[in-house]
Amino acid sequence: MSKFPGLHFDLGKKARDLLYKDYATRPPTYFRYQYVKWNFDLSCESPEIFPGLTTLFRFTIPDSAKVELRFLQENSGITAGVGVKAHEQGSFNGTVYNPVVNLSSVIGSTSFSVRTGFAFDVSTRTFDDISAGLSFNSNFFITSLNLDDKLESLKAYFYHEFDPLTRTAIAAELKQVLSTNATTLLTIGGQYALFPFSLIKARINSEAKVSAFIQFQLWQKLLLGISGEVDFRATNKMSKLGISIAASP
Repeated sequence: MSKFPGLHFDLGKKARDLLYKDYATRPPTYFRYQYVKWNFDLSCESPEIFPGLTTLFRFTIPDSAKVELRFLQENSGITAGVGVKAHEQGSFNGTVYNPVVNLSSVIGSTSFSVRTGFAFDVSTRTFDDISAGLSFNSNFFITSLNLDDKLESLKAYFYHEFDPLTRTAIAAELKQVLSTNATTLLTIGGQYALFPFSLIKARINSEAKVSAFIQFQLWQKLLLGISGEVDFRATNKMSKLGISIAASP
């Protein structure tokens, strides 16, 4: 098995991507016109500057932007970056931006790794986030246990892939907020590629929210995604409906 443990964001990534990526979500700051809310997400990663070192540029307009250096070698991975984030959350109204620095590290291998990281808001001189976690991976499943949200949320992830050809997989997340008496939240989901040019995902959580997502490949690297969410506890059952268009080289 490889000795490379990956980077900070890799721990639990496959489970998080299955459960949350591409669904009708939005960043804390967004554009709004009447009932429509939207944002633009652009990211690119450079080839290796020298062995193990790459650079990531990501812009989530109008919410945030960052530049990050990533260094991966045997048994360790380090990321360091600078960026800005919107000072106010909600509908964008020309708000100011605060500078943020972040640093994270991972040690271990692909079978077991430990990670820690933080993000610091320079303007307010406060920590935006502090996190730590560990991951155990095998040929059959991937699990991780994370302390996120300034160490106030305990999250456990599970991911298992049945068939790589059809991208059939299941995932689960168990979340407990340690600073309050909030009920433990369980989210489970699955995905399946009915055709090579499509992907279907669905999830349900213990708060009676059911979500579904379907993606089509329109042309080579151009993807169209449609997602929806129904909250069975809400008066208005259809609470979210989203459309996304993604392009990659």
